[in-house]
Amino acid sequence: MEQIKSIKNFLIEYRIIFLKDNKIILHDISKTNSKKIILKKYKSRKKQVELTRIEISYHTGAKFYQGGPIQLNFKQYIYQNNKLKLIKSYGNTGSIWINKKFLQRNYFKNKKKILNTLLTLSKNVNLKKNIKIPGINLITNFL
Repeated sequence: MEQIKSIKNFLIEYRIIFLKDNKIILHDISKTNSKKIILKKYKSRKKQVELTRIEISYHTGAKFYQGGPIQLNFKQYIYQNNKLKLIKSYGNTGSIWINKKFLQRNYFKNKKKILNTLLTLSKNVNLKKNIKIPGINLITNFL
């Protein structure tokens, strides 16, 4: 439980993370603010830009459908014609749960280690496209 509190403290500003080419281009607490910033940032672009959004949420892990205390929700977007469009693709969109066993084995001491793990995870998700929807996808299947 203490591990989850430390991760929450490290990632207090990283509730919403936008990635482009597996690099963090934006992190924020609010979905609407992050969407507005992305729209401003890519306003002058004429080519389409592919983005990955990771939303981090915290749970008790006690309910039936929850695979652990931390959920990483992956969504794919395309910025095209001054609009941010959600792509419904199979394999790289969905939820990945971080369970208590993984947290006990991998003690995260600082923000850098947590973010490196998230980047490695997003790279594997976007390359292999092996998120199974619906279902509980544990992080150990991806790292």
